Amino acid sequence: MNLSVINTPQLSAYYDGIIHVTYRGAVDSHITNQVYKWRKDIFRTIPTNFIRGEIFDFRDVNDFMPGHLQAVQKASKELSLLVDLSSVPCALVVSSAYQMQTLSIAVQLTPIIERKHIVWSREEAFNYLQSWNESQSQAKIG
Repeated sequence: MNLSVINTPQLSAYYDGIIHVTYRGAVDSHITNQVYKWRKDIFRTIPTNFIRGEIFDFRDVNDFMPGHLQAVQKASKELSLLVDLSSVPCALVVSSAYQMQTLSIAVQLTPIIERKHIVWSREEAFNYLQSWNESQSQAKIG
């Protein structure tokens, strides 16, 4: 399956069973919209039950530009109308209190808060996705 990969100075994104997005520098509404468009393409191509999760790495972000949170809210709402993401866990990787505070606000502005978790390392992100998926499997069995 040939899925697009994004690789720019501000952003890299790829899919390998998990959606991986890494941001760098200043995140603005243009970057946010680019990521959401790419994710829409992924979700149109691959059923959500084949996607083990999403990891958004913000550790190299030094600023969130004005308009970013509004773009997240709008794009997230549009995406949630196209696809049910309630079964897709999402880890947001941070390295500073500033990133954590900004992303905490973003999480509150978007649907299905329960599937999102802020973590401090990629290892913690992978552990969260694994734990989420195991608990969902147990819920389906039990």
